[in-house]
Amino acid sequence: MSSKMSLKLLLLFQLLLAVSLAAQTKNASSIAECKEDFDYYYEGYCYTYCPRGTYYNPNGSYSCLGCPSHCGSCSLNSTTDTPYCTSCSNGLGSTVTGGCFEVSNVVVRPLIAVAIFLGALFALRAAVEVYSWSKSRAARQHAN
Repeated sequence: MSSKMSLKLLLLFQLLLAVSLAAQTKNASSIAECKEDFDYYYEGYCYTYCPRGTYYNPNGSYSCLGCPSHCGSCSLNSTTDTPYCTSCSNGLGSTVTGGCFEVSNVVVRPLIAVAIFLGALFALRAAVEVYSWSKSRAARQHAN
């Protein structure tokens, strides 16, 4: 069997595995339609578990609630009954406590500060050079 064929079979197997592990769903107009075969209801569908981007509703209604908009996925803090991010969306970085932050706040802004500092340092160095040059020029002219 060629390596290309093996790769195709592996990819097909992974796709079938992913589909089989996905939450089973069915259309439903209410939570009542889900209770027999499914555990959760969310936006017109029944699920065996809450889909990505949602978490289970802690009030016992067998429904899922949407994660906060900055979360890619979330879970429920059982102590506070509030969701926390387990992953963040749109390239945001995640914190240990379940919050999200803009990566630019950690990477880009410090780089901008360093660039401004280096620019000021070079400008100061140039000013010192100009001052030294003009002072030595004045001393040479005075000597002649």
